[in-house]
Amino acid sequence: MIGRFSVAMTSEVAQNLSNHLCRADGQEDCAFVLWRPSTGASRTTALLTEVVLPREGERIVHGTVNFTSAYFLRAAALAAEHGCGLGFIHAHPKGRGWQRLNGIDHAAEASFAAQTQVITGRPLVGLTFAATDAGLGARIWQQQAPRRFTPTEAESVRVVGGHLTITVNDRLLPVPAATNRQLRTVSAWGQTTQDDLARLHVGVVGCGSVGMLVVEALARTGIQRLSLFDFDTVEEVNLDRLLHATIRDVRLHRAKAHLAARTARRAATATNFRATPYELSVVEPAGFAAAADCDVIFSCVDRPWPRAVLNLLAYTHLIPVVDGGIAADACAAPNGAPTSPRPDAPAWNAWASTIPPTSAPNATTLSTTPPTSSACPATIRCAARRMSSSSPPAPRPRS
Repeated sequence: MIGRFSVAMTSEVAQNLSNHLCRADGQEDCAFVLWRPSTGASRTTALLTEVVLPREGERIVHGTVNFTSAYFLRAAALAAEHGCGLGFIHAHPKGRGWQRLNGIDHAAEASFAAQTQVITGRPLVGLTFAATDAGLGARIWQQQAPRRFTPTEAESVRVVGGHLTITVNDRLLPVPAATNRQLRTVSAWGQTTQDDLARLHVGVVGCGSVGMLVVEALARTGIQRLSLFDFDTVEEVNLDRLLHATIRDVRLHRAKAHLAARTARRAATATNFRATPYELSVVEPAGFAAAADCDVIFSCVDRPWPRAVLNLLAYTHLIPVVDGGIAADACAAPNGAPTSPRPDAPAWNAWASTIPPTSAPNATTLSTTPPTSSACPATIRCAARRMSSSSPPAPRPRS
């Protein structure tokens, strides 16, 4: 059963939906969409990959909107053919912000949740579009008993492109309490923007000299939830650049991720603040899965390999990555890969094409993703096995 759930799409998919659902006559409209799962450590995200627009006569608009069985079966068959799940979206012409189901909508989606599961092998994802401000609401229909499906609400719906737009479910992620500790920050962009930013789940990968500065800035800004990734420990050579590190941390061999969490808790201005340290690299399966739970990631790494993995998360899981580390271009990348982590670079494509395709449960290739990027998770797993089985153990890549 899926507990935590969210939805993500590219700005191109969002624009296609908006163009179709925003009608000049003010009536409701609908469409089916295809989705693929992005599975993190604790959250599943439905990545919308394609809009299946209705053909002439496949839906009836009469103030509200109905669709024909032919439209549903065509979209469900297309989803099954491509190994996707099926989603259904309809518009609330006068809606604003997060949209929930009313009684009529609930009954309509429940009526074809079972058929969707049987045809596609995946649960139905329902979405509601607010035409006033392009706000979205979402849920996933899961089987609770024979012939009984119930919706689990999403935490948020994010649209990723030139900008990040996120609609948050206030019931699952309540608006944070206002505090005088954030007055000057709020004055820069307003309370609404602050509320949206504060509820983002932000990851920081690499808690060295750059990462520690980023961690403290995020905590002081009012972000409520941080996930901090670094497998390394504090050494004496770090003391000239690593903020808040002491000689005691060196003697205790304190993990940089735990030092960053301690720093963040001391600096935090949010009332309900959580900082979770992960003594892991994102090139390891457990670290990769935990990073996939984030809404935004700050890359503060100094090696091309973890950068390539973060690029994979950005392209295939629609998680924006802000790059803030220092590139170590002179360092060798794994398996002879070029130092440039961009999957659209010719050198990267040539290297990635030499890796045999392997299914990866945490990687979902979107239609907008360069085809070679799906090879990266196989490399991650193979490298993790090599590190765990070799004797003596090979040094981990810097995260």
